[in-house]
Amino acid sequence: MKARRNLLVLSLPLLGCCATGPTPVAKSGTPATAESKEVAAPGPAQQGTAAAQDQGAPTSSGPQPAPKWVKQVQQSDAYQKQVAENYLIAATDVEPRVREDEREQYIQAQDLLGAAKPDYDKVLQVVSAACAGQSASPQFHFLKGSILVIQNKRSEAITAFEKAVKDAPNFRRAWTALAQAHFVAAQEKPTTEHFRGAANAFVKSIELGERKGAVYGLLGVCHSRLNNHLAAEGAFRNAAMLDPEHGREWKMGLADSFQKQGRLAESVAVLDSLIAEQPNKIEMWMAQAEVLVKMNQLQRAVQNLEMVDRLGGASPKHLDNLGALYANLGMHDLAVDAYSRAIARKPSADQSGHIQAARVLMSVDARAAAGKLIEFIEASCSTGLPEKSKLELLHAKARLAALNGADDEQAKALQKILEVQPLDGAALLSLGRYFARKGKKVEAITYFQRAAGLPEFEADAKVRHAEVLVSERNYAEAIPLLRRAQEIQDREHVKKYLESVERFAKTKAK
Repeated sequence: MKARRNLLVLSLPLLGCCATGPTPVAKSGTPATAESKEVAAPGPAQQGTAAAQDQGAPTSSGPQPAPKWVKQVQQSDAYQKQVAENYLIAATDVEPRVREDEREQYIQAQDLLGAAKPDYDKVLQVVSAACAGQSASPQFHFLKGSILVIQNKRSEAITAFEKAVKDAPNFRRAWTALAQAHFVAAQEKPTTEHFRGAANAFVKSIELGERKGAVYGLLGVCHSRLNNHLAAEGAFRNAAMLDPEHGREWKMGLADSFQKQGRLAESVAVLDSLIAEQPNKIEMWMAQAEVLVKMNQLQRAVQNLEMVDRLGGASPKHLDNLGALYANLGMHDLAVDAYSRAIARKPSADQSGHIQAARVLMSVDARAAAGKLIEFIEASCSTGLPEKSKLELLHAKARLAALNGADDEQAKALQKILEVQPLDGAALLSLGRYFARKGKKVEAITYFQRAAGLPEFEADAKVRHAEVLVSERNYAEAIPLLRRAQEIQDREHVKKYLESVERFAKTKAK
């Protein structure tokens, strides 16, 4: 029987490692060695929300997938051995017996499994036939579930394991197998039902004497995904104690549970110890950076993200967040450097976020830094920008030129915008004002009239047009324009301006 068992160990695809298609994880652009966590900086320089985080709590659409480091545990030799032993080695004090009249079928199934290349369909036929009886031993339901796991029939396997524990409530191996089946199902399709099913079954297995560290660790993951972070903390502590081989992964879970409880300093302390042990592990630097941002320790968070980049694990998104942190710290040139690194790694991408970053820099009067960023975007992406980003970039250039008092440069950018999008109301209004300042009133009125043809800009265009007419003392034509502007949008300052123009018109008439 020992030889047969060894063959079975080799042939069982272990729960958590079965090739059932890709397991959903948080999107990331980092190398496969890193568990990516996007760190979004607070404040006006933030470039959107970070990517879905691997350690997140349940959302309105259900819990998030288990973190990537869980797969590292599941794929390790030690964990695979534990899972195989759960199927193969009976714990006699909590095992249901196979009745005398069932022994022949049970031995037949074991012999088929012991073959060099087991025919799992045939094994399943034998086991299913045995399970058809009303009083079939729970061992057959357990064996059936095990074969169904091998065949990646997760839902049917769960049903079989549930039948086994219903008929034998103290059947510890079946509880553990049920928990693992639910857990892998949750990895494939994260749902509250599967994480809760796994958690309940793991707890029952532990109550019956299960002491494997990996069981506690996976229970911690389940509690985390169910937003039970205090329970997750306890499970991860036990896992780290009982399974030192995977202590790093379980301590990562512990740090996450501290973070989710708001115990940020404790989370940072755990991650400090992990970083000291393995300073080249990118995911630890990333996880700690996320916590440091929440603690508003932006300088340390910046150092962490720079280390991630030095280790080769920084994605464009990481560098964007680094730029946002620098901007929040008032280090505008360093912010541009980080944004530029992000652009250089993916120059063909939509640059809307970086153009918005340039606008933010303008808003805090970091015009020189904004100019550098705009120039870098132009130089790196001039041929690959989508139409939307090209227009946004031209608008940013026009805005920067206006702030710098470079009227002619602003006008050139605005005219380029109108070449691409002739009905851009903002550009039409700005060009009209430019020509009005230059004293070219005919051109100014032409642009204001074009803008007035767009409902969204009609009110402002009428007011600007009226201003040009008033400057020529043509009050009679200006008054109807101002009245129309008020009909569209009643504004106090326009009302006062209209009253003033009407008085001038009366004075002129006298």
